[in-house]
Amino acid sequence: MNLLLAPPTNLNRKVRKSNKLCFFLLNYFDVILGAIVTTQASNQFLPRSRLIIYSSNPKKDSVFDFVEINPKSVLFKIYSVSGDGNCGFRAVSLSVYHHQENWINVKQDMLSTYQKYQDSLYKPVVSTQTMVDFEQTKMLKKLASTISPCYNSKLWFITFSCPQVVADTYNRPVVIFTYREFYLKDALSFLPLVEMNIIENINNPILLLLAHSHFYLIELKKTPKGKLKKYEQIPLNPNHQRIRETYPQQCNSVDFFIIW
Repeated sequence: MNLLLAPPTNLNRKVRKSNKLCFFLLNYFDVILGAIVTTQASNQFLPRSRLIIYSSNPKKDSVFDFVEINPKSVLFKIYSVSGDGNCGFRAVSLSVYHHQENWINVKQDMLSTYQKYQDSLYKPVVSTQTMVDFEQTKMLKKLASTISPCYNSKLWFITFSCPQVVADTYNRPVVIFTYREFYLKDALSFLPLVEMNIIENINNPILLLLAHSHFYLIELKKTPKGKLKKYEQIPLNPNHQRIRETYPQQCNSVDFFIIW
């Protein structure tokens, strides 16, 4: 009651002190976190926005439980890139360019591929041409955007259409693992439709995990000869066969999923 009757200036003073304390704590933990995290490439400290957090202990790091793969022992490391709304593209950049800062280059690469096949391999399966134009325009805006941080979810990497474009852009298999609440987990693979260097890329997939609206990059263990350790085959995405049957001239005569 005394607090309610106190002059407004006292309340403002308390709020200011509370805000200063919160600000101090946030900065303190940010510094501590920045001090214990390193990147895959080096041990040099980077600005907080560019840090890559990686997990390598399946027994202690719960993020390993989010991945639907069997056996779990094939998991090596899971990398968490910056969460600025471009984390999906950053995760691809980390795999392709070996650091996350080339996410804009990833978008440019994907845009070039998408424009080449937007009226064939990537043509939306919708009822009207108006809807086709709408979906294509949405994808073009997504890949052309360089906004960071990006709060518009329409510009985020999505698991439905983006993985196939990534696979065809870099001629590498792409696997998307997803985790939702209550341990609902699944995984789908996307194989290049046009071409792929089998010798170089069959053991070099891009493995992404989407959990709690954030993308991670997954690294699997390899044998001394550089081959991936064996694990159960990841189901193929349902559009693969439909696209191959609809556009046989654009697709490679070899179905890479058979080899994969």
